[in-house]
Amino acid sequence: MDDQKTIQRKTVFSLIMSITAIVLLTSIHHVYGAIHYKTPWRLHTLHINIPGLIFITVILLYSLKDYEQRLKLRRISVFMVFIIWLLWLGLFEGIYNHLFKDILYFSGTPLAVMRMLFPPPTYDLPNDLIFEVTGILQILPLWSIWKNSREVWKKTSQ
Repeated sequence: MDDQKTIQRKTVFSLIMSITAIVLLTSIHHVYGAIHYKTPWRLHTLHINIPGLIFITVILLYSLKDYEQRLKLRRISVFMVFIIWLLWLGLFEGIYNHLFKDILYFSGTPLAVMRMLFPPPTYDLPNDLIFEVTGILQILPLWSIWKNSREVWKKTSQ
């Protein structure tokens, strides 16, 4: 039983660290973008990410106190992790907004198509290496978030 608790704790801590990584990468990326492009509205992610990270961390750590009795709590938190950090920041922000945009741009996609898929002023065509690289780096924690979320969810369903 102690081995199972240790595995559960490691999985939850790993999930928290993965979320922290994507929050840090996203925060750095958006603060840089807000300053570089003079677009303070990019800072909106901080208002979601920072409180969200604190909230999810507290809930997940609290759920470890009585792992068997807090199944619903963990399910809700894993669902939030899936929506906020996996879908919104990872897939949409990292993959669509940066990786996909950069691949299309550098492969010579016509400007009209680029403007249709990535309309200004919300999007800027790639013109700053730091902004694009930090945007793509948001993809890195995805696998860990996915894997650990599934493990926490599986432990919840047993």
